[in-house]
Amino acid sequence: MPEYLAPGVFVEEVSFRAKSIEGVATTTTGFVGACRYGPIDLEPDIITSLVEFERIHGGKGQLDFSDTGRADNYLWNAVRAFFEEGGKRCYVARAFNRGSDPDQEQAVIAAACSRLTSAWPPANVRIRARFPGVSGDGQVRLQLNLSQNRFSISAGRARLSASAAHDVVVVTGLATAADDGLYTLARDAQAGTWTFDNGLTGLANRNFELQSLTGQAGAAVRTLTASIFFDPVDSGLPAFAVSGLALDRNHRTGGEPDSLFDYLSETPASQSRARSLPIIVWQVDVAAATTGNADAQQTLQDRQDDLTQANQDVSDAQDALALVDPTDLPAVALAEAAVATAEAAAAAALAAREAAA
Repeated sequence: MPEYLAPGVFVEEVSFRAKSIEGVATTTTGFVGACRYGPIDLEPDIITSLVEFERIHGGKGQLDFSDTGRADNYLWNAVRAFFEEGGKRCYVARAFNRGSDPDQEQAVIAAACSRLTSAWPPANVRIRARFPGVSGDGQVRLQLNLSQNRFSISAGRARLSASAAHDVVVVTGLATAADDGLYTLARDAQAGTWTFDNGLTGLANRNFELQSLTGQAGAAVRTLTASIFFDPVDSGLPAFAVSGLALDRNHRTGGEPDSLFDYLSETPASQSRARSLPIIVWQVDVAAATTGNADAQQTLQDRQDDLTQANQDVSDAQDALALVDPTDLPAVALAEAAVATAEAAAAAALAAREAAA
């Protein structure tokens, strides 16, 4: 049966004779296996080239499993051979060991994802890789950007240009210098008014309407937005950058949430974005962030202590082997087995320490 790749009207002659056994197209297939990177819980999307596969699932480098060590990347080789032999389209599902307890699946996945926790900047932001594996490692740079001045006075009225409700703005040059600072814009479309609110409570709260600035020609209002950059350590993965992200969770464009935390959320607005965004950014309160950072540092120290002890065990086992009479074969075999066991434990401790880092 012909394959139509574009819309249109086609004429096809159909025989009324009994159909013979027909061959099937081999230009589309599916692959399931372990790879260096990529989604593990999304419906597979069509891939049309090896370059596209590498962009989503990583390059040809070997895989490094925490329990069995390094292994060849058979999935990459299979996809490469498929396209070299004339394949056109394929679907790829990444295999990942989620553990034996269904209730702990998400915890296992999160533990396998690279993460960044830092007291500054800023204390209430958490960042981690979207997909598990060391190929999710990379350098993250969060940059805050100030726009040009949006404030002007025209015909005796204060005006704001290129602004939207829930913009976070930096206001300077006010008559009372102590009132300068960060504000969130509120818009009353029916009344046609803008209101500035610094979000603080009690006596620290500052709240004023735009027209109250009519006599303050030296005032300036600049929109504050975020840009985020991600440079992966895996050379087979593309760098990522996005700019102009709002800072207020209530910000909307075209009715859709578009803040930093919504765009890079754990559940983005589209499947294509869920496959292509390399990191997850979410907001916590400062107390939770401080506790999380302390826990992470303690876990890292514990894993370092385990690694130090494991390396000492390897050294002790090797010293014991050196003291065994080489003619006593059973004793030599036991000592060599002890060395191998200690080395395997040290490798596991090193992997755990790197995961904690």
